[in-house]
Order: sequence, then C-alpha cells, then structure tokens
Amino acid sequence: MLLASCLATGLLVGIDLGTTNSAIALLRGGEPSLLPNARGEPLTPSTVAFTGDGTVLVGAAADLQASQNVRNTVVAAKRFIGRTVRQCKAEIARAQYTVVGDEEGAAVFRLPAVGDLSPEEAGACVLAELLGALDVPASEICRAVVTVPAYFDAPQRQATLAAARLAGLGSVSLLAEPVAASLAYGLGGAVGKVLVLDLGAGTYDASVRRSLLGAF
Repeated sequence: MLLASCLATGLLVGIDLGTTNSAIALLRGGEPSLLPNARGEPLTPSTVAFTGDGTVLVGAAADLQASQNVRNTVVAAKRFIGRTVRQCKAEIARAQYTVVGDEEGAAVFRLPAVGDLSPEEAGACVLAELLGALDVPASEICRAVVTVPAYFDAPQRQATLAAARLAGLGSVSLLAEPVAASLAYGLGGAVGKVLVLDLGAGTYDASVRRSLLGAF
C-alpha cells in the first residue's frame, strides 16, 4: 500500500550520497529521472563549507572557495561516517581540515567557523541541497532510497540513516550500490552468476549474484 501510494504521488526518490559527487532521482509514472541542481547540473559535489559568519555552502559553491577556506571546507565526509578516529587514520592524514574524536571516539570535523561537525551533519547538508531540487518539503516524500557501498558495516549504515533523518527524510531505505547498478540495467531476474563492478571515485566494489533468487 505504501509503495502504491508513493507511486501515485510521484514522491519516491533515489539518492546517491557519494564520496565525491551526489545525485537525486525522482520516480514518476514508474520511470526514474535525474533531477538537476540549482546550477542545472545532474551531479552535486559532496563538499560542505562554512564561511566566517557560519553560512553553509554546499556543492560547487563550496568547491569554488575551498582553496581560500581550507580549514572550514569538508570534502569526502563519507569516508568518515560511522567510523572512529582509530579506523580512519589514513583518511585523517590526507585531510586538509582537522578531524578529532568525540567523547565516544567517533570522527568529527573541527572547523574554526562553527566548531565540531559530525560526518552525519555534513551528509545531511548535502542531502538537503539535493532535496532542494524537488521544490517540496522533505516531509512530503513518501519514501527515499539511499545507496551505500557494499562494504559499509552496521555503524556506517546507521550513520547514513541518521544523516537522512537530519535532512528531514522520514521513511528511508538503504541499498547497496552494486545492487542498485544491477537493478538499473534490468538484471534483477538474471539467471546464473552476474558480476557487478562499481568503479567509484572513492572506492571500487565487486559483487556477484549467485542465482536467480540469490542476494548480493
């Protein structure tokens, strides 16, 4: 009933919350279509920045000022979401902004303009920017599907859901990126083994579907 209602209203969205770029699609009349952002582009850089007065910039606007505002500009927040500082030492070493641990050891961004910002909050900023393309409140969306890497563990998945809730999304499902790729190309009913490669900007994934009814 919920799916039928969503299909009737058209407010069912799919979101790729990516490491480098993100995108949103709307399912209308059974057909998905990518929605352009305010700049008319299908991809939005997953970059979040804050100016000296605390104003938040997302996407291309954040990228454009990054070199002059390095310590207040967060890129690739997805690499830290749901992880502790101990788990992401390599990522911290490459980051040009400051990453510290909170009281529980979870990675957070320490930005001079606004203080501590969690990866979930950064993700929520990107999601809110994507949702702006809909011209309707997030609360009116029947259901949202957000893709995550196949390797994401339970804490990373829960943190992604937390980011979606912070962005105002209520009913959210997570879908592994290789599964989303296979469904997009009509492989949901394939017989035998199907190899799906996800050549992402941040990570590479490979998944195999073992049978007609098997899961990735």
